[in-house]
Amino acid sequence: DVVLSALANDEKIIKTGTDNAGILITGLKCNNEYALHVSCGGYIFYTRYIDLQEIRTYYAPLEISVELMPVENSAAEISQPIVLENIFFKSGSANLLEKSKVEIKQLFSLLIKEKQLKIKITGHTDNEGNLESNQKLSEARAKAVHDELIRLGIEPHRLQFEGKGESQPISDNNSAEGRQKNRRTEFTILKL
Repeated sequence: DVVLSALANDEKIIKTGTDNAGILITGLKCNNEYALHVSCGGYIFYTRYIDLQEIRTYYAPLEISVELMPVENSAAEISQPIVLENIFFKSGSANLLEKSKVEIKQLFSLLIKEKQLKIKITGHTDNEGNLESNQKLSEARAKAVHDELIRLGIEPHRLQFEGKGESQPISDNNSAEGRQKNRRTEFTILKL
């Protein structure tokens, strides 16, 4: 199943399935932000943030290849972290932006469908600021996602949260793009 939502208003632009070969081709308006979610029963969903600032053509399209991870494989041991690419906060704060609700609803749906899952939500920052404030910010951001899932109805015993501050970068902190990748919220499925 493929859902493509406009982040500005959570409008579902596309809600469909792929063809038998697992392919979907579509056109989108430029200068918009989108949340892409791909899901299949028994698998952990795939999420991607798409910011279409530049015009793409038929001859130079944006191609996205998706590989889903089975829930049962990841539940046997602690899974690799899955980045929630469409979680956004006000700069320097743990206040979730409204456009984050699209992603949180997707995570909520996974937890409703897969009732045995327990997850840990982890917040990360870039290296701007000092170690202590980054640690506190990352923990507060992970807690904000945790609290929103509980508000939606997920049982607290199925959720954990932690902050890692700037201690686990996935890109270098020498560019705006690298720092943006390092400021992330992710989840891991805990061993059952």
